[in-house]
Amino acid sequence: MYAMKGKQSPGESCTMRSFFWQLLYFNIVTAHIAYAANNDECDSDWKVSDKATEGYYYNKTLHRCLHTNASHGNVFSTEEICNWKCRSRTDCLKPVDRSAGNACGKPDLMYYFDKDTCQCVLFVHKPCKDNGNSFPTLRECVVTCLGWHCINPPRDDEDLCSGNYTAYHYDQHTGTCVQRRFPCNREGSRFKTIGECQRSCLLKRPQAPNA
Repeated sequence: MYAMKGKQSPGESCTMRSFFWQLLYFNIVTAHIAYAANNDECDSDWKVSDKATEGYYYNKTLHRCLHTNASHGNVFSTEEICNWKCRSRTDCLKPVDRSAGNACGKPDLMYYFDKDTCQCVLFVHKPCKDNGNSFPTLRECVVTCLGWHCINPPRDDEDLCSGNYTAYHYDQHTGTCVQRRFPCNREGSRFKTIGECQRSCLLKRPQAPNA
């Protein structure tokens, strides 16, 4: 499991053993279903737009968010946002595909997201077919399926608070974790350390700056 010492793991926080967690889970699933039914921004058959926009789009055949420089009607600014908007609402909710076949290539160890336990689980992936609920690393599985809250920007609430709290949050434009000072230590997706933000919101571990 992907967890930090002293804090609840993703699985423990989603056990649904209380009414609160049952209600939260119902609201999340309902929102995801409504989103998928009423929004086509994840549809890879977009109409060409007049203005080229660099970013990421969701390929439903490959079940992946791919980078593009082409002119599309809908392009997500970062790979994480594409995954949260599309894969977390579709691929992460599918059952694990353990199907085998005679023409399969070499099996790989990958992770799938178990929506009943809210955990990423290691399994033997057969490359015959892929329903999308498969991830090469634990980090990618956790961030894709459990990191959707990172897209919720922090609130300033300058009129209500006069404090001075330093925290980190996911920047939707740069795809990085940035530091900010807030008057209130409340609401929105914010983290006490940059490491906590990166583990929760970034698909790939940031490279260390050159010395």
